[in-house]
Amino acid sequence: MRLKVLSFAAALAVAGAANAQIAPLEPVETAALARDAFSTGLLTRAEGALGPDLWEGASPQILGRLLEDAPMRPPSPAVGDLLRRVLLSPGAGPVGAPASLGGAKLTALSRLGFWEQAKTIESLSSSPNGEPDTDEALAVADLLSGDVAAACQKNARLTRGRDAPFWVKLRVLCYAAANELDAAELALGLLREQNLLTERDNAIMTPLAAGGALKSPVAPEGPVQYAALQLMKVAPTPAMLADAEAGIVKATAFNEQAEWPVRVAAAIGAAGMGVISGEELKALFAEAPLDLAEVSAAGDALAHARTDPMADVAAYQSVASMTAPEFLRDKAALIADALDAADTMARAYAAAVLYADDINALQGAIVSPQQAHAFAIARMAVGDAQGAENWLLAMQSGGLGGMSDEESLALIEAVGLLGLLDGAAARRIGNAANIAVETPRAPLANTGYDAGDMAEVVDAVIDAAAGRITGQAALSAIAAADAAAKGDPVASVVVHRGLETAGLADVAGRLAFEQAWSATFAGYSSPPSAGAAMGEQGFAPRLKPSRRQ
Repeated sequence: MRLKVLSFAAALAVAGAANAQIAPLEPVETAALARDAFSTGLLTRAEGALGPDLWEGASPQILGRLLEDAPMRPPSPAVGDLLRRVLLSPGAGPVGAPASLGGAKLTALSRLGFWEQAKTIESLSSSPNGEPDTDEALAVADLLSGDVAAACQKNARLTRGRDAPFWVKLRVLCYAAANELDAAELALGLLREQNLLTERDNAIMTPLAAGGALKSPVAPEGPVQYAALQLMKVAPTPAMLADAEAGIVKATAFNEQAEWPVRVAAAIGAAGMGVISGEELKALFAEAPLDLAEVSAAGDALAHARTDPMADVAAYQSVASMTAPEFLRDKAALIADALDAADTMARAYAAAVLYADDINALQGAIVSPQQAHAFAIARMAVGDAQGAENWLLAMQSGGLGGMSDEESLALIEAVGLLGLLDGAAARRIGNAANIAVETPRAPLANTGYDAGDMAEVVDAVIDAAAGRITGQAALSAIAAADAAAKGDPVASVVVHRGLETAGLADVAGRLAFEQAWSATFAGYSSPPSAGAAMGEQGFAPRLKPSRRQ
């Protein structure tokens, strides 16, 4: 009997195991593997990717033109971040798109400073070998990451498009790097005969091909010029980055041959264009070599060396060292000082990114109205309207009567800025503080653009709105963003319509905030020259206390 019971139990166990083996599996989220570079992306929806149908109904020709028009020096962090999101969003490309469209996308990524992402996308996609635009994108990635040899190997293997100006200029660089100066002179001569050299090309590549040195400093316009200057051992300076593409600015931040003040200034500039991540920025600031005395004197450095980027590094490292609870008030004060010391929007935005976690951790701490104001603006800068509202509530917790006139005006101005991000939050603060809320508006201006300059972008956004093509709409807004930041009325309409069509109201709010915020930095340009000193006076507030009793 015992044997039968055991046998029956064993049979049940076997049956249970069999049933377990054939039980239905939990559904697994899958995605189709993209087969071309344009369709391949790296972001998930949670990481900011647009919907997978973002290119559905788009015209390859229109997208190609928009990629050409996209600013390689984004005018603000929100523009650079949106460009990153669009280019890294996965989604099937438009019907009939040539392989060159994927190459154009990868080239844009590399020139913006996202060269690692461009390489990853190329490795994941089935881009055809020898596609010139894709090869150019990878060569640009090599040049900006300091691997001239790899770029030259790609040039040597090229089978198509060898006579394109980019590749001929790269050959001049490669011949010079190999000390084949006669060949370098010959390639340079071909470019000169075809009138394909810019003024800066001539200034940089003529001494390069001759094995000489620069007569005077020259700011690089593109990756080949940047690599040529590195080959000639020309130390980068902040002035050389004044109008450089985002990728060159970011490359300088990671260039170990550059002086640390220049690297930090470049990192701040890259932050102002939205092309460097918070993790990269924090790692660079933590790595900068400062001795203990310099870190300990961070407060004095901020007060007396307002345009020195290393003062920002000292402040960051000092804040990072304040881990004990008893340093909480000192930490809050130093963070506020670092935020207030910023004399450009790029520097202020970089500080907001650097101290984002610290400011969040300070929620609930007792701080001064000036510190709460600084923290509120910092949270707005990174798009956190809720965090900004909390700090503005803390700022006016004692009522306007308990604040100085300067603090009251600062609160009014800050509430107006918050209204650009979140109108409801601004109204709540206004009601609590008994002030009227008016959002500042940037004046429209004649930027020098004629109708023809914007015609193609206008057509693109109209086409996108009619077909609800979200990716094309977002690219249209990006292409018009530079002119819109300068006050061009047509470009401003394109940006508004493009972001509305793409369902990016949050980005529209950030752009409006950044444009108004930039006006508080006298002498601001988009983005400012790294290390440039700015004036002290901000803009006059447009907001006045209400007359409610």
